[in-house]
Amino acid sequence: MRRLVDDPAAALTELTTILYRCWHTLLAPSWPRLSDLLAADIAYRGRQLTTGGLRSVFDDLRPEVVHDAARIVIMAPTSLTRPLDGAGLLLMPSVFNWPGISVYTDPPWQPTLIYRARRTAALWLRDDPPPEALARLVGPARARILRLAGDPASTTRLRVSSP
Repeated sequence: MRRLVDDPAAALTELTTILYRCWHTLLAPSWPRLSDLLAADIAYRGRQLTTGGLRSVFDDLRPEVVHDAARIVIMAPTSLTRPLDGAGLLLMPSVFNWPGISVYTDPPWQPTLIYRARRTAALWLRDDPPPEALARLVGPARARILRLAGDPASTTRLRVSSP
């Protein structure tokens, strides 16, 4: 630690190198799937808001989050009241924040509620080929599309290559 404190420029270079390596080793290979899932969750919450209002956005978020008239109540071990005063509440889906939720309310940052995105567990399923019986019935390309249709994905990810 002393080495990092004594030479901040070298510390910055070392830390950014470590973060770069972590990103490329741990996240980059899975980023298309992670990004698609997060985008699907954001689209879902947007539909909930436009079709059912604010209450429906929070109804299936987590049992600990309740929309109560003009308040959002988060059941937590600690007690805090934070008026938003026009700052709004940022909803941030995450594939790493589970099983609970995280709430950040400290200024100067925007109040943020971080919750587990829908279908996060599906991210870690293997991308096995479709069962042979289904492939024989509808063809291998259609069988793969059916298999992928259950997972959140952009249209560019639903490319099907012929065997």
